[in-house]
Amino acid sequence: MTLALGLSDALAQFAFTRVVSTVTPVPGGSGPFDFMAYPCTDGQRVYFNGADEANHQGVFGGTGGALTTLADWTTPIPGASGVFEDFDRPHAYQGRVGFVAGNTTVSGLYLASGGSVERIADTTVALPGGAGMFESFSDFSVASWGVAFRANANLSTEGIYRHSATGLAAVATFQTPVPGGSGSTFGTFYFPVADEKGLTFFGNNLQTGDARRFGIYRATESGTIQPVINNTDIDPGSGTPYSAFGHQAVNAAGQLAIVAESAEGALRSLRFWTGDRWTTLAQVGTPVPGSPTAHITFIAPAVSLDEWGNVAFHADDDTSNTGIYLATGGQLLKVVDLNTPIDEGKKPLDEHSLGLADNQMAGGMLAFYAVTEPGEFGIYMTSVSKPAPCLRITAAPGTVSLFWPTNAIGFRLQQAVTLPPAVAWDNVTNTPTTLGAEFQVQVGRLGNAGFYRLVNP
Repeated sequence: MTLALGLSDALAQFAFTRVVSTVTPVPGGSGPFDFMAYPCTDGQRVYFNGADEANHQGVFGGTGGALTTLADWTTPIPGASGVFEDFDRPHAYQGRVGFVAGNTTVSGLYLASGGSVERIADTTVALPGGAGMFESFSDFSVASWGVAFRANANLSTEGIYRHSATGLAAVATFQTPVPGGSGSTFGTFYFPVADEKGLTFFGNNLQTGDARRFGIYRATESGTIQPVINNTDIDPGSGTPYSAFGHQAVNAAGQLAIVAESAEGALRSLRFWTGDRWTTLAQVGTPVPGSPTAHITFIAPAVSLDEWGNVAFHADDDTSNTGIYLATGGQLLKVVDLNTPIDEGKKPLDEHSLGLADNQMAGGMLAFYAVTEPGEFGIYMTSVSKPAPCLRITAAPGTVSLFWPTNAIGFRLQQAVTLPPAVAWDNVTNTPTTLGAEFQVQVGRLGNAGFYRLVNP
């Protein structure tokens, strides 16, 4: 019996729009931007923090036209006296933009939405469930339910916290036991990432030898904490335990992408959790798209993941080239490298001139940072297509089971007994069931040959 899967072609060419650069005037400032950090996007706009030479700072958004100011050096600080003076890189989700900012007397985590700015927490707020006040804020992310963030009062009270409609709550602190850690507690945290299922974070018990536990953990609203991937898991590429992890990216469907190392750095790979299994999207040694000879030699530790399961990452190769790549629908595509004109014929300057981190891809929009000339740099955006979903198949005597991702909204399963020119596709009317992050349909065999495809609409 012959089985065939029908897939559509993925987008292979990218056009670029300049969002902001060193020739763009700072709104309300005294000159062009002299500084800007890596951007973020919610699929509606690209957001970033930046400043001019006079240090007029703010958080701004745009799509290639006039910039919108979310907060700047004239914005009163909610719940405190004075105005903002300093801003860090924002994080965005569906029109809600979080940022860490402050002045010489107060600093905190704030959320801009609908033209106003609200305080999430600042250095005048008491730690939930603990003694003392917040002293500093660092990693954070925004979701529909609220904000997840890392903060501390001192070296003994660092933790992961969440803010939602029910208020502030501690998720994990130095007093929280590490799951599977033989009674040890967390000793450091990074990368809280909020998603529709709760939040994930990196945790480490700072032990040595066999007692050491570190990795990515998931915390639910009910308070349970479970490992997603940690240093006791085996990397299938090397056959050895993982030795390091980068910054995880998670989407609303519960999919997760992360750069992981094994064998103490001997192999670095980009791993993807589909919802019920792990797969490798790229690793050291993977051929570079569009090059007959180049291979990836390094993958940067931070990646971006959108709601469709596209994964963008930054990698170097063995020809001294560097680029941003897109894993989409089972393919690996080059978005931009040192040979790509991105701004009036100008190309990225050198191996240090491209920047990609978390939260830089959503809703068909991918944003990145690039240097095009000495002293000239900017933020650019390009469009990303929804990937053609992969149709997976297993066969048993008399039946065929077909699987495709649950985030492939609007697709219909069709079948045929022949291929062109005499093809006649029929809709499969069996109701799909949900198995993890996949739809599943079981059908009877069509005879000696059967062909299946997904179509939309």
